[in-house]
Amino acid sequence: MQEHVRVIKPLLLASFLALPVWAALADSVFQTNDLASLNLGNVGEFWNNDKPEAHQDLGNFQRAPAFLGGSSFRGKNKAITVVVFRSEAEAVKAMEALRADVASVIQQGETNEFSGRKWWFTSGIPNAVFVNHQNTIVTVSCYQPSLAESGALLRKTAASIIDRIEITAEAVEYLAETNPVQTASAVILNGSNTVLTVTNFVTIKNFILTNGFSQTYCQMYSNNPFFGFAGMKTYLNPDTHQANINCDRSKSDFNTLVIKKDLPTGFTYWDVTWNRERNTLVLEQAWSKTSPDILTKQVESLFKDLLTEIETKKQSKIR
Repeated sequence: MQEHVRVIKPLLLASFLALPVWAALADSVFQTNDLASLNLGNVGEFWNNDKPEAHQDLGNFQRAPAFLGGSSFRGKNKAITVVVFRSEAEAVKAMEALRADVASVIQQGETNEFSGRKWWFTSGIPNAVFVNHQNTIVTVSCYQPSLAESGALLRKTAASIIDRIEITAEAVEYLAETNPVQTASAVILNGSNTVLTVTNFVTIKNFILTNGFSQTYCQMYSNNPFFGFAGMKTYLNPDTHQANINCDRSKSDFNTLVIKKDLPTGFTYWDVTWNRERNTLVLEQAWSKTSPDILTKQVESLFKDLLTEIETKKQSKIR
């Protein structure tokens, strides 16, 4: 049965999302309003059982003339900070100024460690790694154990934060250049959020495919896999987009989950796309100016509700 047909934009991210993580757009820069998308307080292996909290103090970098903003999370003996400057040159300049200002010795790292990016490190109190990427400086530090023991984890964590910066900056720039529709978006690297994971996405997707029906909801497809939840309707879009316009389950998989939520004032949609190559979930909401952090919280809440209802239905065997 066909209900109100949704008019949606073409999937403009399709070709972009196939790019490798390190394949940056030539003039890509990171914006301060995207700092929340980095989710610095959720880097599982680094924080382990620690409970990091956001801090406003960004140290000496705040005094740099080209300083734009930053985000810092600190735990009991660890910290992750990302600071944004006007340009890559200004970021490096601020880092060199820090080397001149602080009492501890900050050494230059080997250029092949971070794909040619400039990076620095300290050994002592604290042990720290600083990496320049685009117009940012990423700092990962800990007070114990020694650098010899903690160095690999510090460098690995810095590399994972650079991945997040790269993905977010490219996605935002690509959307700005190619998409005339105002679209709110956020990119979640798998493992960086306890709720928005590939595992949970697949759980929801498989439940719809196994227990759902077919229903057309937009002008781009017909007979999408569909399941109605309490206060929500969910649809799946095919991996191959309009090459599988009739949503034939034998012709492709389905990598986009569309959530339609009924509201007192009407309804709204959220799209969640699993990009296998980049191991990310891309959250989008067309015709929206919602910030990435708010968008992430909205979809987190929707996922929690869907997963709770799926578990209840599985236990009771009631659809």
